[in-house]
Amino acid sequence: MCKKAIFILTLVFWVAPGFIKTALTQHIWSSEKDENYQQAYFVEDDGKVGAKVADKKDPNTKNHHHVLPNPSTKAPDVFALSKITYNELKGIDSEHEKIPINAESNWMDEEQLSEFLKLNFGMFIHFNMATYNNAQWVVGYLDPSVFDPGVETIDTDAWADAAVAAGMKYAVLTTKHVSGFCLWDSKYTTYDVMNPNCQYQKDLVGQFIKSFTERGLKVGLYYCWRHPGFDANKPNGTYKVLPPECDPSTHSIEEQIDFQIAQIKELLTKYPEVFYIWNDALDPEVMEAKEIMTFLREVRPDIIASANWWDWSKKGTPYADIAVTETRHFPEDNDVMGETCWKLEDQWFWNGNTETKSAASIIEVLEKVNARKANLLLNVGPDKNGNILPQSEKTLIELGELLNSSN
Repeated sequence: MCKKAIFILTLVFWVAPGFIKTALTQHIWSSEKDENYQQAYFVEDDGKVGAKVADKKDPNTKNHHHVLPNPSTKAPDVFALSKITYNELKGIDSEHEKIPINAESNWMDEEQLSEFLKLNFGMFIHFNMATYNNAQWVVGYLDPSVFDPGVETIDTDAWADAAVAAGMKYAVLTTKHVSGFCLWDSKYTTYDVMNPNCQYQKDLVGQFIKSFTERGLKVGLYYCWRHPGFDANKPNGTYKVLPPECDPSTHSIEEQIDFQIAQIKELLTKYPEVFYIWNDALDPEVMEAKEIMTFLREVRPDIIASANWWDWSKKGTPYADIAVTETRHFPEDNDVMGETCWKLEDQWFWNGNTETKSAASIIEVLEKVNARKANLLLNVGPDKNGNILPQSEKTLIELGELLNSSN
């Protein structure tokens, strides 16, 4: 009897953990984005963490499946599932936590940044999920199918041609805005242009970079950070900002920062042509300046960074390499390297009633901005087909002509 009991206990402890582990780790958790769209994380037989997305309306839809980074991640022991960390589950590279923050300075010096100011004039491009939602800030998660330009290829060459015609020297694209939707194929989310429900299925960030660099323009990438201010007077998670894999209503601030750091690193390493990272809503409430600047220098020592403070009263205050003001000027005695963002149209993102400012009025803004030690980043909002509005294109051409005649 004793031997039989020992055998049974041995069998249970030998076989059961593997069985339970397999049962639990094949589907760790799922994220319900809406009634038709489901995502699940799981651990494959070889221990790699993966993700699946399926259209629940169509049982025959093939799952969108890709293995997340850090293939060494193994299925956690069943008794330790409750202690699994966010980084282990998602496979997010957390090397930034090990970076020693002890450098004397991680900011570009004035001589290095003087090259930035020589650019004078750039194009800001607000184009993302908000373009299709008639909103400047998207609420919740829209189905990826909403992002539908209705064309096989968005004409980013036309964007670049318009920038050249206006006399611009660089451009910045909204890779991820308040909607959380990503315009590149991110390894950290399926909520991007390569989602099976998205009608576009092309790397728009790569396309943008190719079009502009081929015409001799420098390229920068805008990335919106999840600031605590998004929850002010709103239910937690109303404005998602981050993809469903890091839904702010279910993930801590620390987890959100890890996710954002991972995506920034991905953008800067995936696209080495990028010279400038434009951080929206990044300020000390999210991360101390020295920490983010140390991280950026580790990833790309040559990258220039700006940051747009959440608090309107602090916009233009130094934080990263470049201080940013939004639709208002730096003071006349400004002594920091700056960039002023302005709208060519009446909104950042396209809407059906968009009006365009005159070339003469923009010239006045440009001259004042440049005189105050700053570049002008002038925004255009392409329409649902990805086209710059005809009246805006006309103004950009007139701008170039006025600048040429004054030189």
